[in-house]
Amino acid sequence: MPILLGINSPQYTEEQLQSFKEDNAKGITYEGKHYTGYEATQKQRQLECAQRVQKNRILVSRSTGDALREQTAQIRLQMLSQHYKAFSKAAGLPLQQERAWVAGFGTKQAKEARKTYQHIERQKVVLSTAKKNGIISLPNKSLNADIYTEEQYRKMLSERRVVHKSKDVRSLPQEGKENSISDFVLEDGTIDQRRVYGSDGKAIIDYDTSDHGRPKLHPTGAHKHMWNHKNKRSRGSWRPLTDKELKLNSDIIREGENYHVPKTEESD
Repeated sequence: MPILLGINSPQYTEEQLQSFKEDNAKGITYEGKHYTGYEATQKQRQLECAQRVQKNRILVSRSTGDALREQTAQIRLQMLSQHYKAFSKAAGLPLQQERAWVAGFGTKQAKEARKTYQHIERQKVVLSTAKKNGIISLPNKSLNADIYTEEQYRKMLSERRVVHKSKDVRSLPQEGKENSISDFVLEDGTIDQRRVYGSDGKAIIDYDTSDHGRPKLHPTGAHKHMWNHKNKRSRGSWRPLTDKELKLNSDIIREGENYHVPKTEESD
């Protein structure tokens, strides 16, 4: 209600106005940056606007069939949503989700965005690699040598551990040194398997150099298995190798010799 001089009395006393001014100046400090009360509300508005932008991108990307752009927007939306909630809580500001509303973006789309983000986060736990080793920390759609640069993988190969089969050693361990490679060598000196360990020291890829005497089950001969430690069958089904994987593991797997390019990529 407006104050009319000479008619209405001020709604606040001078002391109250001074208190408001001091509270605004006091503000909050969030992630090392100070915000006045006013700046905090403006920051909240910016985060709400940014969420609307990503929601629109998700809708547009889906309509045009651009799956990669849609996934990127879904991930950014979830990160913004988390930031928005954390910032608002720190600033003591109520959430105003209606300000981030976009027509056509409902509960279903929000759930799909969360699912995509959670999937990527799970992959990052497996694939994120130690910075001290210079390994990239970006999630990939599949576990293969592409998570490492050629230089990084060759460095891991040069430092690989060699484990010889014996009466007491029948296979490679499921855990090893982070971002490392181990080769399993049979009694005749043949490398039977190459195992890659990820940033948490757990096996992520196996390169088997033969069909294990079961050509119908492994038509490519040599093949790979991608680990998923959350599944009972953690090694998963066999998979063909990518061109990059063939190149980087050419010392043990060679096309036309122990590896045959598959006609299809169906697994057993």
